[in-house]
Amino acid sequence: MNDNSLDTRTSRESCIDLDRDRDPGLGLDDRIGDLADKQARFSGYIDRWWDGLSVRQLAGVLKVHGRNGVRLGELLRDWRAVGGLGEPGVCIDEVIADLDAKLGRLSRSIDEQWPELDSGNVKPWGRLVTVYSQNCVHLGQLMRVRRALREERSSDELDAEMDAALDWLSRDWGVEL
Repeated sequence: MNDNSLDTRTSRESCIDLDRDRDPGLGLDDRIGDLADKQARFSGYIDRWWDGLSVRQLAGVLKVHGRNGVRLGELLRDWRAVGGLGEPGVCIDEVIADLDAKLGRLSRSIDEQWPELDSGNVKPWGRLVTVYSQNCVHLGQLMRVRRALREERSSDELDAEMDAALDWLSRDWGVEL
């Protein structure tokens, strides 16, 4: 017996069982929407807690916020890759705007505290600068996802326009195209 196997049934049987166990009401688009809602709530909590967080806590929550934003963008891209159309309850522009707003606020916080830094408190603020740079990279990743989604959407729209034109010609000429 293979120690790496989880089940001795054939993969076909396993897939059939998975199909039976799956709740048909929950799909990737539902999960993406749910994650987007959680990310938005988390973002609101960060805004409310910002001034009361220690530098270490702030760095931690902003790091998570940036990573989750990228994951959300990647899920949107993957959703489109498997045939999803439109936006599943979330717009990539909102995710980008939220992360960009946090980056702006973080940049201002760093700039305001910079003159007060000394050898005793520079390390925690160094963490914030690191998180700032990581989230700048995350912002770039989200912008690439947005570009890919728009290029894909443009292709989908072109296909739809072509289909509409062929349908019109088919009706006008009385032939199946």
